[in-house]
Amino acid sequence: MNKYINININKLIKRCTCYFDIRKDTMRTFKTNGFFKGRVSEKALIRVINSYCHKSQSNYVQGMDVIAAMLLLNMTELDAFATLTVVLVPSQPEQGLAGAFGSTMLVFKILQLVDKPLSDHLSDPSIHPFALFFPVMSSLLSITKPIVQVMRLWDFLFAFGLHMI
Repeated sequence: MNKYINININKLIKRCTCYFDIRKDTMRTFKTNGFFKGRVSEKALIRVINSYCHKSQSNYVQGMDVIAAMLLLNMTELDAFATLTVVLVPSQPEQGLAGAFGSTMLVFKILQLVDKPLSDHLSDPSIHPFALFFPVMSSLLSITKPIVQVMRLWDFLFAFGLHMI
């Protein structure tokens, strides 16, 4: 088998792996959320994320599903794909979680300044702040409830810039 065919087969295998990873998460995306249910199909969600992974040549990272789902609540598949590309490409999620880790620690430090009693309550030495805040920060706050309030927050973030996160 020549080198070119091997490269194409490896790309195809990577794409299939990416699809299966995406599929595992999209089955659970906002599954119990009545507002989301019926408004966004799982097939549309898979297409948007899969297209992003192919275009950016990156792997699927857990959390992309909820970001794409929030976009699909407000726009067409094509617009959601284009927006996802703009939102995720600069952050390069496959390069590690340094940004999400940094934002998680920043949230905890702000909480220490703003609400000391809550911060003290959450400062259990057996639980790292990363475990508390990472899911929220890595999903761009989209896993918080109510979803309508998150959509308003996203309006602000998109209007004034994602650099504020």
